[in-house]
Amino acid sequence: MIEAAIQEVSTPAIQGVVNTTLPYRLPNGQVVDENTTTVPLKFLQTKENPRTNFDYDSNDGFDQSIKEHGVQTPVLIAVDEDGDLIVFVGGRRTRSARMHLGEDYDMPVRFMRLNAMQRQAAALIENYHREDPSLTEEGNHAAKVLGALGNNRDATAKYLGWTRSKLDTRLAILSLIDVAQVALNSRQISLGVAELLATLTKDKQAAVLAIVQDKKLTESQLKEWIIKNAKTMANAIFDKIDCVACPHNSDLQASLFAENIGTGSCSNPSCFDKKTEEELEIRKLALADEFPTVRFISAGEKHTVIKIQAEACRSCAEYGGVISIMPDSFGTPFKNQCFNLICHAGKVAANVAATQPVATEQSSEEAGRTAQTSSSSSTGKSTPTSTAEPKAATTSVIESQRIKDYRVGIWRSAAKAVVRTRPMESVDILFALAMTNTLSKVDSAKIRDALGTMTGSPVTKVKGIKESASLANKLDEQQRQKCLTGLAVTAMDHLEVADLVGVLQYLELDLTQHWTIKDEFLRLLTKSEIEFIAKEIGLAKHLGKTFSSLMSKPKEEFITSLMKSGFSFAGVLPKVMKYPTK
Repeated sequence: MIEAAIQEVSTPAIQGVVNTTLPYRLPNGQVVDENTTTVPLKFLQTKENPRTNFDYDSNDGFDQSIKEHGVQTPVLIAVDEDGDLIVFVGGRRTRSARMHLGEDYDMPVRFMRLNAMQRQAAALIENYHREDPSLTEEGNHAAKVLGALGNNRDATAKYLGWTRSKLDTRLAILSLIDVAQVALNSRQISLGVAELLATLTKDKQAAVLAIVQDKKLTESQLKEWIIKNAKTMANAIFDKIDCVACPHNSDLQASLFAENIGTGSCSNPSCFDKKTEEELEIRKLALADEFPTVRFISAGEKHTVIKIQAEACRSCAEYGGVISIMPDSFGTPFKNQCFNLICHAGKVAANVAATQPVATEQSSEEAGRTAQTSSSSSTGKSTPTSTAEPKAATTSVIESQRIKDYRVGIWRSAAKAVVRTRPMESVDILFALAMTNTLSKVDSAKIRDALGTMTGSPVTKVKGIKESASLANKLDEQQRQKCLTGLAVTAMDHLEVADLVGVLQYLELDLTQHWTIKDEFLRLLTKSEIEFIAKEIGLAKHLGKTFSSLMSKPKEEFITSLMKSGFSFAGVLPKVMKYPTK
């Protein structure tokens, strides 16, 4: 049977390296080859055995037979990769013969030329048919073969002469930590308990094993505990594609182990919770592209859907989206939510009042006119009912810190560009800085570098008043003016925002000459804010009905479509980018 199995797996793809050095000569001069029938025990080594656990009590009769009658069935030997003559099938016979018959005993042998993998396969098969090796022993050997065959499970199963399901089960049991494998091999725990332990993460197995052994838990008790702590896969809000082949997926466990917790569960709650938290954050970020405020909402927190005056509310910090973390709607996103119920109630009441027909007391004369109106209706003429027009909604962009930083950066760049081209105004600004005690905003390092370049005398360290004045005295009129302008320009990077606004106001700077709407600006906004900007500058009107369809796209696609819409952004300045003019 062993020879047939070896022949089955001896294909060129998996033969590997075989020691073919011949002849193999023992120290006593004996040549060992396919014709050899016995070899003194002292020349044989037993390096390889897929088994790690032996039940010596079951060998009592076997050892007595060896002692009385010698070894009747030849062991299989080969020359290994180190050049040693080894026993790869018949380890128990060799051990017993050494114990009872001595090192000079002529051991019946059969010499074969096999590589390491073929020898392991033969040993596994021999152990399986003589006395079942443990599942972990079979699994460890199968794992070695699997690695050698490039993780091809079908090829590995064929090589071992196993079914694919048997291979998968043996490999799955290797999920047990070492101490649990020892407990299984030594019969301290049952196979059912081992299979249940294998469904847990390795960091939990040791503690659970200790409880099982200390409390002497049965398989049913352990199963009940695992089910109680498992997560229900049907409740998962994340993509479960990675869970299909996960060893902690009870669907997979049910196909591998006879003892399992059933289907539809995850026995790794920490991983389940981590994936859930990550998915919640992803959903929150998705809403953040549309709304200025996004919150997680649990039971008891107050919010409501905005149905009216939404245009006015969308720029409010109390308006946004929510991700539910309530049991009946866990992970579900809700849009257009208001977190200020008092304000919302007031706006609803105001809107209802503004859209109701104006009620007036009818005098008898008015009643008569009403009668006349009713009479004239028969001729097809009517009088329209007077109603009050609702007030137009106002919109704006929430000035988040990133918007403020971006805007001030644009202001500074524009101010430097203008000051650089207006030498007279630059001197005026220097006078202003001196009078307002803000001359320290001038970047002295840049001025020293400029002076050194213009005069040809590089300034390597801070000079005193006398030396600095002497250096400046070397400048001609044109260079002096250039340096003065440079002094004012360098200050623009360091002025407080209020002082920077004062410079912009003095220069009457037209920002449209220095900035235009770009995608980098739109990315700072939520989709709702982009919508406000589009309406403010006339972009939404330019696109007409197309604008609504573009709004349904993801934020990045929405921005790209707007920038490629053919709309002229030249000369357009949204309110959020303007500086105060008074």
